[in-house]
Amino acid sequence: MSVTNGPNLGKMISAATGDNFDVDFRKLLRAFDVLLQAAVISKTLTAPPGSPVNGDRYIVAASPTGAWAGQAKSVAVWTTDNPATPSGLWEFYPPKSGWFLYNVADTTLYYYNGSTWVGLATGGATAFTGLSDVPASYSGAGGKAVEVNAGATALVFSTKPFDVSAFAPGVGTNNQILLRIKLARAVTFPSGASLSLAAASANATGSTTFTLKKNGTSFATVNFAAGAAVGTWTQAADAVFAAGDLLEIDGPATADATLANVGITLAGVRA
Repeated sequence: MSVTNGPNLGKMISAATGDNFDVDFRKLLRAFDVLLQAAVISKTLTAPPGSPVNGDRYIVAASPTGAWAGQAKSVAVWTTDNPATPSGLWEFYPPKSGWFLYNVADTTLYYYNGSTWVGLATGGATAFTGLSDVPASYSGAGGKAVEVNAGATALVFSTKPFDVSAFAPGVGTNNQILLRIKLARAVTFPSGASLSLAAASANATGSTTFTLKKNGTSFATVNFAAGAAVGTWTQAADAVFAAGDLLEIDGPATADATLANVGITLAGVRA
């Protein structure tokens, strides 16, 4: 028999007319069934599952045992389609560089780089490859954008600041409104207000609190303690503003007698 195997899958690619090549041809068809539109159930198992179903496919994890011993990184398939073993057996396909498949367990597309399976996407999010400081994951939280530096060698987590400032000259008045504006874009003012600032040119005589509101509802306060000219912020949660939401900064019902020239800067991040 003069069956010729191909250089990629290692399965039958040719045979002489009249040759008996049914065994090799069935191997080829089984390989097509396993590797075309390839998807595996999992890539973390080191031993075969107990009750596989015909066609179940896995990437064999490191240091495998049992029927999978010596097959780390291979695509393993349980098949009852081999006439030589109709009760079923595990067949293995060692990967070649550039193979792609989808892992159902973690909804991730993987490619084989010649030495390991590398994830390309998780939950539809593009992975970062070829960079020197790739994070294990990044949710986009914390008001930071992901950028690639000019040399395309590292990730940069940068904020997109949106700061709002208000100033009340002189000593305040009762029920003074320092600021009342509709925001032109979506903005988040992070909880804790760690980058927000408030200062005055003269100390307060008594404790004086300014209230920040979103559409009329308080989300943060700034307090000037007695004898202080620097405000202390209190903000329990992120204040998420959509474009068109109203931001207001209100002074106390009774103005302090000496606190003067109050400036407040609220630090936010554009959505």
